[in-house]
Amino acid sequence: SFMYGADYALRQKDDVLMSTLPKPLAGAMYHEQPLALEAPLDRLGWRLRVGQPVGQIGASLRSLALFYVWIGLAVLGVVAVGALLLARRITRPLARLSSVAQAVTDSGQIDVTIPVLGNDEVGRLAAALDSMLARLRESRDGLERQVNDRTSELRDSEARMRAVIDNVIDAIITIDERGIVHS
Repeated sequence: SFMYGADYALRQKDDVLMSTLPKPLAGAMYHEQPLALEAPLDRLGWRLRVGQPVGQIGASLRSLALFYVWIGLAVLGVVAVGALLLARRITRPLARLSSVAQAVTDSGQIDVTIPVLGNDEVGRLAAALDSMLARLRESRDGLERQVNDRTSELRDSEARMRAVIDNVIDAIITIDERGIVHS
């Protein structure tokens, strides 16, 4: 076929001296619409004609086009799989961050740690979110300590007031503006 080498015929005037074409095609090459090149061999008085019938060229081109279509589909498939894997690699850490953030929002529990799996943008975002949760935990723990301290102080104050009230039975004395004592 034309893709792997051309058929040729060596002619002297109108007689074919040598040909690689099978006999039925040899005549067809000159009677059908051939695509051929012809060069003179001056010393011998011969002409070398290299050609191929248009039908064979079309078949070769169709097989070449089909080959390129298959190659294109294979490359497209590889690119699609690569894009899918890349997209998953990028979105998987974001999905984990999103699920942790949603769990904190839904439950109010901030006693979680977020694993930092890289130094890229997603890793820095995970580190920032983890740091924010750590600061929230510290703030919550500080507030809980303050509430416990104030509650303890109030209990102590209440206990002292009860002791005073329980021990003062009739010790309340009232004096009016003229200085008279009333009990």
